Amino acid sequence: MKNIFLSASLFAFLVFSTLTSYAQIPNADFENWTAGNPDQWVTSNDSTFLAIFQVNPAYSGASALEVDMVDVNGFILPGTLYSSFPENSTPGALHGWHKFNDEGGDAWQVLIGLYANSNLNGFAFETISTTVSVFEEFVIDITYTGASVDSATIEFTLTPAPGHLGSYLIIDDLSWGGGGSGISDDPSANAITLEGVYPNPAKNMTDVIYHLPVSADVHLAIYDLSGKEVKVLVNENQHPGRFKAQFDANELPAGLYICELKTGDTVQTMEVTVTK
Repeated sequence: MKNIFLSASLFAFLVFSTLTSYAQIPNADFENWTAGNPDQWVTSNDSTFLAIFQVNPAYSGASALEVDMVDVNGFILPGTLYSSFPENSTPGALHGWHKFNDEGGDAWQVLIGLYANSNLNGFAFETISTTVSVFEEFVIDITYTGASVDSATIEFTLTPAPGHLGSYLIIDDLSWGGGGSGISDDPSANAITLEGVYPNPAKNMTDVIYHLPVSADVHLAIYDLSGKEVKVLVNENQHPGRFKAQFDANELPAGLYICELKTGDTVQTMEVTVTK
């Protein structure tokens, strides 16, 4: 049976990456692909095991990356994604946007290492099992045991192995940033907030960003000025987090609309202008 571990190809990538310098996480928005693989990332893909895919719609840009469970001779095995690159900062966390679908107790994992002279000086490992149907921001805090850094590694995978067909992870727009733990000094960070509609005026695919400090039953919809509901973007219970929903403004007649976020007794609205 195929060995899905990234032994030889991973070693070759590590050697090559030491000769290359990047100002940030390489191909962090997963816009650049060659022969079915994201540039500057090692994947578990080969001719008989395809578990990493370029997908759209993305959080931003033309594409995001999907990690799937795949049937290999009756075993349901997860795809794996890995990158190693020069890094001289000590970020507080890895930030990104994701969707996740669980078909039977599966989860996704991220493993981060920051090194100095091949010594592990910073690390993070997290397993996340919450299903997310619209893009949600994730923040993976990094713990440091040393002050200096010269390289970094990031790995994503699904778990367990074997898992369940139909489970998948979609990720986009990775970046280094501050840690996500603790209570924000910004009062809006602890309130249900309809942050914005982008772009506005809207013409094609349009993003609605909102924040939930607590779990809530969310109804996010677009209404015309007569009060008629013309698009339902979200209608489900969601856990705390920052989310993005999308709609195609091209499907609506030009005019003024209301975007409404309703969670229990809390209602927030924002005007949206659709143009042609």
